[in-house]
Amino acid sequence: MPIKDPETRYGGNYAPFPYSVRRLHVSVVNASEAHRYFFSVCWIPEKRQNAFEDEDKKAPLQIDRVRADNEQFIDARNALNKRLGRSMEPKRLCIRKPPEERLYGQPEFKLWDVSAWKEANPAEPIPPYLFMSFTNEQFNEAECGSALDYLQFMAEYAALDAKVEAFWCSSSCIAKRDDIRDREVYPDQEDVHRINDYIRGAVGVVIALAEVQNLKGEAAIEDSPQSLNRRLKVWGRRAWTFNEILLARNKDIPIYTSGIHAIPGLLKKEQKPPDIRKKGTFYQEWEDAPLARQLTDHFEGTLILNRLELMTVAYQCLRNRRVRSWDKAFNLPGDRVYALAGLLQERPQVDATDSSFQAFARLSLANSNDRLLERLICVLPREPSWEFQPQRYGSAEDVREYGEPWLALDDVWNANLWDIEPHCQIPGVGKGDTVIIDGARGASIRWKGFKFVATTKGFSWRRLFAKCILFCNFYVCLFQFIFSAATNIVGWNHWAKRWVIPLDIVTNVFFVLSWLIWFLSPWLIHRLLTGKSYGQQAWLFGVEGYMNLQTIEEHIWGASKNRLRWSPYGSSLSSHKAEKFGSADICLGLNAMKDENIAAKIEEAEANGQKFFTLVDTGTNTVYQFLAQRPPIALLICGQEGGMQRAVGVSYDWTEKVLYRETVLRMPTTVLDRMWRIPRCQIGFARPQNGTWATRN
Repeated sequence: MPIKDPETRYGGNYAPFPYSVRRLHVSVVNASEAHRYFFSVCWIPEKRQNAFEDEDKKAPLQIDRVRADNEQFIDARNALNKRLGRSMEPKRLCIRKPPEERLYGQPEFKLWDVSAWKEANPAEPIPPYLFMSFTNEQFNEAECGSALDYLQFMAEYAALDAKVEAFWCSSSCIAKRDDIRDREVYPDQEDVHRINDYIRGAVGVVIALAEVQNLKGEAAIEDSPQSLNRRLKVWGRRAWTFNEILLARNKDIPIYTSGIHAIPGLLKKEQKPPDIRKKGTFYQEWEDAPLARQLTDHFEGTLILNRLELMTVAYQCLRNRRVRSWDKAFNLPGDRVYALAGLLQERPQVDATDSSFQAFARLSLANSNDRLLERLICVLPREPSWEFQPQRYGSAEDVREYGEPWLALDDVWNANLWDIEPHCQIPGVGKGDTVIIDGARGASIRWKGFKFVATTKGFSWRRLFAKCILFCNFYVCLFQFIFSAATNIVGWNHWAKRWVIPLDIVTNVFFVLSWLIWFLSPWLIHRLLTGKSYGQQAWLFGVEGYMNLQTIEEHIWGASKNRLRWSPYGSSLSSHKAEKFGSADICLGLNAMKDENIAAKIEEAEANGQKFFTLVDTGTNTVYQFLAQRPPIALLICGQEGGMQRAVGVSYDWTEKVLYRETVLRMPTTVLDRMWRIPRCQIGFARPQNGTWATRN
C-alpha cells in the first residue's frame, strides 16, 4: 500500500477520449466545410445538404451568395442537393374523350401525357381528376391476367360516378423507363415517389377492393360489412395506401368492390352504389389504431402534431406496414422513408444506392424536425440488436421489410423522443449507416485494471499523525540497521567497549519502535485511508462480468467503507426500492443479480451473444450493470432526459475508424463538469455483423 497520496490526473476529471478520424461522408450540413479540417476530423462529402457544398459536375458549382436572388438560390439549392421538388401536376392522366370521339362499347377515357394535352388544349386548364387507390396484393396481374383491366374499368366508372373528367391510377398513369441492360421496362421511380403530390392535387380519392378468387371467376365475393372490413385490412397493410387516405381531400371516401360495384355489362341505374366511409374512421380497421388516429386527426386539422411528433408518429405507422412490392422493380431499401417523405415539405431525391438509414437521415436533415437524429442516438432500444437477425425473419430482405436496429423508437425507459434534449449536433451523415456528431462530452473507460483513486479530505491531526508514523518507519528501520552495525564494529575495539551497551540499547529501542509501527500499521493505514471525503479523482472502470461492491472498494481503496452504491435507474438492468433513512425515504439501487427476473433476462441475452458488464464511476460513486455485445471503450454524453444525462457507450471498429453504439446509460448531471469536449466523431447505431449472427439456442 503506497504511503504517498495517489496522483491527481486530468485535474481530477475523467480520462479524456482521444479520437481522430478522416473519412468520406455522404452528406454534411454547412456550406463552408468542404475540403476543410475541423478539429481533428476532415471529410470530403459525396452528397451534401447545403447548396454550396455539392460537387456534382452537372450542377452549378459557384453561387454568389450576395447577389443571388431568392428564386435563383432555391433553384440552385434544389439542383445541388438533388431535392425532389413538389409536382404541381401529374405527368400522365386518363382524360375523358370529347363527345364526338366516344364510341359505344369503347373506353371513354384516353391516356394522355399532360404536356401533350396542354399543347393540344392551350386555353384550357387540366381537368379535375380522381385518384384511384388500390393494392397490388388484390389486383395482381401475375395471378390474374385481367386484374388490371378490371381495375381500369372500375376507375373509369368511379370517375363517371363522381362526375369528373379525368382520373389517375398508378397501373396506367405511372411513366415507364427502359432498362437497356436488362431490356425491360421499369416504373419511373421519380414518378412513383411523387404520388403524394398527385393525391394532393386530386379532387378526391376512391378505393378499389377485390379478391383474387373473384377476379378469376372461381368464387363469388361476399357482400357483408365483415367481408368489407377484411378486404380493407388487406388494402391498409401497404404503406402507400396509408398516405392516400391521410392526404385525401374528400371527407367521404367511396369504396368500390369488384363483383359488387362497377360490374361490366350492367347499366348505371342497375349498379349498386359504392360503400361510403368517413375519412376519419379508417384507423379503426388498422392494428395500430392509436397511432393512426393521431395522424388522421393531424391531417384533418382537429389535433395538430408538432414537427417532431409528426415525423416520429408517421414513421412508426409506416413501420407497421409493408413496403415490399410484388414487382421487385419497386423495391428499394429506403421505400418506407420515401413514403414518409410524401408527408413532409422537403424531399431528397430518390437514390437507389442509399440504405434505409441513409435515406431517413437525408430526409431528416432536409426538414426542420427539432433535431430528430440527435435525439434518436440517445435512445436505448427495448429490443436488443440480436432481435433483428435474419434468422428471425428468414432473410436479409425480410429484415428490411420488418425493421432494423436503428428503427427502434421504443426506449427502455419509456421516454418519447421529444422528452430528450440533445447536447450535440449532427452536421452530416456518414457511410455505412453512421452519423457525424459534434459537441458531445466524453470520457474513456479503463478496462485493464483498477487504479488507486486520489481523494480530497479535510485536515485531521490523527490522519497527519498516522501518515507521519508510516512515513518515518523507513528511517526507524534504517537507524536500527546503522546502530546495530555500529555496535558490532565497536565491539572489536577494546578502547571503545564502553559504547557497546548504549549503542545496543538504542538499537533495541529502534527495533521495538519498528515492530510497534508494523503492529499498528493496519490501524494507521485504516486511519489514513478513511475519513470524510470532499472529492476524488473521477475514473470509469469497466469489468466484464459481475463484481460486488465490497470487492470493488477493496481493489480501489484497499478497504470497504460503503462508498459505492448501485445505480437505481441508470441502466436497463437497474432497479430500486424505498428505504427509511431517519424520518425520510430514500431511493436505494438494487443488485441486478439478486433479482430473479433480471437474472433470467441476463441469461437469455448471454445466450444470444450479449455480455454482462459492470461499470464503476468513482466521480459519482455509482456502479452500473448493463448488457452489450462488446465492451464500450468510452461514454459520450449526447443528451439529457428526466433530469439525467444520456451517456452513449460506444465500441470502436479500428478497421473503419467508426464508433458504434453498444448501450445507453443515464448518469447524474454533475458528470458534465468533469468530462471533456471531444472532436467530431463518426458513430453508428449498430455494428454490422459482416454476415455473422449469433443464433438462439
